[in-house]
Amino acid sequence: MKERFESSENIYNKISPTAWSVAYGRTFTDIPFSNEIYSELKNDNPAFLRLEKDGMLSARPVAVQFEARYKLINKLTKLNGQRQILELASGLSPRGMELSSQDCDVFVETDLPEMIDLKNDIVRKVLHHKNIALDGRLFIEHGNAIEPGGLAQAASHFKPNEHVCVITEGLLRYLDFDEKTKVAKNVISVLNKYGGYWLTSDTQTLADVPESHKTDNAKFSKLVGREISKNYFETPKHAEDFFENLGFTVKPYSFSEIEDCLVSPMRLGLDKKTVNEELSKRRVFLMRLKESNENNH
Repeated sequence: MKERFESSENIYNKISPTAWSVAYGRTFTDIPFSNEIYSELKNDNPAFLRLEKDGMLSARPVAVQFEARYKLINKLTKLNGQRQILELASGLSPRGMELSSQDCDVFVETDLPEMIDLKNDIVRKVLHHKNIALDGRLFIEHGNAIEPGGLAQAASHFKPNEHVCVITEGLLRYLDFDEKTKVAKNVISVLNKYGGYWLTSDTQTLADVPESHKTDNAKFSKLVGREISKNYFETPKHAEDFFENLGFTVKPYSFSEIEDCLVSPMRLGLDKKTVNEELSKRRVFLMRLKESNENNH
């Protein structure tokens, strides 16, 4: 019998718990605040036990991808000198705490209310334990990246004369192509106002999915209530064309560029072949608006 998947807006809340699996994967890395976030998550959320029982929290090779995409996005952000950052559907990412405690002037992260309330509580506890104050630099806001105007409150924290870097790390793979387009239009609105660029690691193609991940994808499809494989791009060119047709210039960067900075392969005991399988076909896109779409930025 064919699996039926929900399509109503309520389904977006089911996407949020997938962030817990990523948070666990980051514990095999040296990404700052990763262990602290995961520790607080286990303590505060009883639903953790269900995910653990369902096998969603296990030491999997995909943790190498989690580390690579995080570190590559950070590297590109720093190379392009951005001091105002907006991360959409940030989930349990530690990036807001990490970069706003370094050289980022304003970091705003958004997600759906249920997830962002959990995140706010965890961040407050972690910063308190470490005696770190980020008031006026880190803002954690409710925001639906798919809704028109869903980023207005988040963007209100930015200085109008400075560019913005928008980040999506993991969101678009759960959205169909109409929904991806809606997110892109919201990003365009932000970039038209402030200037800057968009970094996304959500460029997966069907050919990129290793055989070992297909079982995981099936589990996550049931968890979130939508068939993830239908949301993948067909080819790398399809991915680039999709964003270019929306008004962006696209520059791809391979996950392999950050391989020398990864610690998870050693901690997970992975051989070179497995690491290469995880990294070689994955990319982060750095995208800017084409000149015709920009308002003097």
